[in-house]
Amino acid sequence: MAFLVEKTTQVVTSTRSMTFCRATPMLLQHLLHPRPRRCHYCTERALDWVPGGGPNLIVDHGDDATLLIHEGVKAEELYEKTKELLDPNSTDNAEFQIVLTIIRDGLKTNPTRYQR
Repeated sequence: MAFLVEKTTQVVTSTRSMTFCRATPMLLQHLLHPRPRRCHYCTERALDWVPGGGPNLIVDHGDDATLLIHEGVKAEELYEKTKELLDPNSTDNAEFQIVLTIIRDGLKTNPTRYQR
């Protein structure tokens, strides 16, 4: 599970409030239904934020967000150089296959998401 900490201490704007409220129930679902696919999907949703905004610190209890970000950056760099997408079947680890699938699918729509 990931907690995102805002850099600013100002009152949250309506746009940012909606973004964080949207992520909160998903993180709660992650606790109530700890299936690997849902877990990683919820972690990915927690990393969504409005354009121009976002956290400057991630407190990541289970390393899910850290793994997603590090593997995402590596995949984006590979995609930028070779236009090659990740192959989730390149590993026997079922949970890591889910991580690679999430990253691969995201590269198609946002090829620099994790580098920001």
